[in-house]
Formats: sequence, C-alpha cells, structure tokens
Amino acid sequence: MTTCRDLQLNGIVLFDANNPQMEVRKLGRVVQLISARTVLLQYSHAGAGHKQIRRSVRQISLILGVEEYMKQPLQEAAEPT
Repeated sequence: MTTCRDLQLNGIVLFDANNPQMEVRKLGRVVQLISARTVLLQYSHAGAGHKQIRRSVRQISLILGVEEYMKQPLQEAAEPT
C-alpha cells in the first residue's frame, strides 16, 4: 500500500536549529505554507516560549502528518487503555 505524505498545515516536523557549536534538532509545527518550497514553523524554545522560523521544505523531515494524527476519533483517544 502506498500513501502520500504531503506537507500540510499543523504537520509535525523535525528540523536543524542554527547552532554552530552543536547539532541540535527540534520538533516544530507547520503554521504557514509560504510557497511551494518554504514553510513557517513554530517551535518551543526553553525560557522564551514559542518561536517561529522559516525553513525550506528540503531542510525539514515530516514526522507526523495531519492526516495521521487526525484519523483517530476523539472518543477513542479519550478512553483509558
């Protein structure tokens, strides 16, 4: 089975933070599709709350698409296992 994992609003992505001293990767959420090749991401930054950063779609990895975490009905998600 083949699935298409398009980048959409609210998708969860992994991206490299700009830190020359160490390789730091952060999780972010797509908040705006600026163009076919550029997105605006929102992420948490310790002590500074939420920040936003522009990234090329070639510089990010889709971790969880909207269609993947929106499939499960809310009723099932709220039930304890």
